[in-house]
Amino acid sequence: MFDENLDTKELLSATQVAGILNVGINRISNWYKWYNDDKYIKPKNLPKLPEYYQKSAYTKRYWKKEDVKALQEFQKCIGRGRAGIMGEYNARAWQKRGERALKNKKRDDLIKEYFKSENTDSADNKEEKI
Repeated sequence: MFDENLDTKELLSATQVAGILNVGINRISNWYKWYNDDKYIKPKNLPKLPEYYQKSAYTKRYWKKEDVKALQEFQKCIGRGRAGIMGEYNARAWQKRGERALKNKKRDDLIKEYFKSENTDSADNKEEKI
């Protein structure tokens, strides 16, 4: 939520929230990217990510102190690595291992999206030699 008159005195910055959760700021960003992307399947019982606040686009993000509990609940539910519920999203950074993991989950749509430029040996990209 954008608010030009945002008073940050009672809010926690992304750095502070990341410290409380013992994760990096990028991990929190990835949670929101994954959570808000409809192409990923999410469990019905997944806790909702709380709204964060910014003065404008591309500025620091802030959360209410009481929202940290919701972030902690979300963190407990997602697990880690390829076995976690964000495994399909995280696989984009795993190169060949990520491609294999997505093949095992039959997510060819994500393989094409994540590995299209790297996957030059696939049948789709082979050109007939003359």
